[in-house]
Amino acid sequence: MDYAREMVKKLNDSYFAADLVALYDLLDPSGNPCPISDEYEYQLNRKRNDNWLVRLPSLMSEASSFIAVGALHICGEEGLLFQLDKMGYTVAPVK
Repeated sequence: MDYAREMVKKLNDSYFAADLVALYDLLDPSGNPCPISDEYEYQLNRKRNDNWLVRLPSLMSEASSFIAVGALHICGEEGLLFQLDKMGYTVAPVK
């Protein structure tokens, strides 16, 4: 339970500081007392991102859009921000 509280605090602190590197580092399973398999991590994060990347272009085709996702879905090369940028979209945080 203490580990979970510590991780949630790190996640919130990184998110509110807009520190995508620190967010991405939270995905690193080293030192995690409850590691998950690569397949489970793929299903939980990357596959969901890939599914959204198929759907988002049609949803965003007519106007600027607000897309809300979990914090760990936005960071890293497999994250939505990098992938949408690579597809030519402009992404900006809501202020």
